Amino acid sequence: MTLTALSHNVPYTAETATLWQAHFKQRDEYMEKHLSGQDIAFMNHRGTNGAPSFPGDSAITVLNCLYGDPKNPAVDRTPAYYSPEATHHNQAAIQSMEFMLQQPYLDDKTKASLRDSIAGLRNSQQTQTQRMQEQMTKVLQSAKDLLAHRQVDGEARVIESIQVIDAVLRNIAGFQRPGMSEQAATFFDVYSMDIKSECELALGIARNPFPILKEFAKNETNPARFDQEWQRAMDAVRPEARAMAEKLKDLLGPYARLSPPAQGEPRGAGQEAAPSRRQDSRTMMQV
Repeated sequence: MTLTALSHNVPYTAETATLWQAHFKQRDEYMEKHLSGQDIAFMNHRGTNGAPSFPGDSAITVLNCLYGDPKNPAVDRTPAYYSPEATHHNQAAIQSMEFMLQQPYLDDKTKASLRDSIAGLRNSQQTQTQRMQEQMTKVLQSAKDLLAHRQVDGEARVIESIQVIDAVLRNIAGFQRPGMSEQAATFFDVYSMDIKSECELALGIARNPFPILKEFAKNETNPARFDQEWQRAMDAVRPEARAMAEKLKDLLGPYARLSPPAQGEPRGAGQEAAPSRRQDSRTMMQV
């Protein structure tokens, strides 16, 4: 199915494909060359459904593209969010079972069962933590790629946002688990539904490439004007890219200012005050 057909939400048939390819082959080739790979993946995922009808629809499309694996459809694409309450409960359960293991009256079968339960909880926590970190990394890297593709990454305010994103990406690598320190426990709030889902939504809104196609489709017959028309089409989505940059800077700023302790440095030394936790009554996926 051609990009032009996607932009017009034309049902795919052999006849329509032939028609669109005959009339708009040059334009499709130009768009395929100038759209980003993530833009094309977005449109392929939408298929004949066409442009998203609301922001959440766009975000879901982006997350399915980012979190899924085309080579392995069984990969869990569900967004993972951090819950400090669930983490605390799991840790308390592990400590309780470890205490039970020290009791001399337990038989070997019971001890083996407890060890299996402890290992299962730890593996579950580690897997969920890894999923959150990988997902957030993909979101932020995709946001940076989008800002570059939309050609706004050289603007002063956007540069500030990119610096915040880069700092958070470094902290994702530096804070491996919430129990590392008080700073780490605070940083893990960046994976909460309160923060992470808003980052996902901001990216989803900005990533939608259908306005580009719609604007570019107004020039249907003159290849000599493609470059000029493409810049006009990009102007249609740059406001969303700038808005995403501002949103991410606002959401991530407090977590960019945190810094993991250097190797051998006492915990808590040389670190800025932690931001206060945001309170939210929404249900979070347990980790």
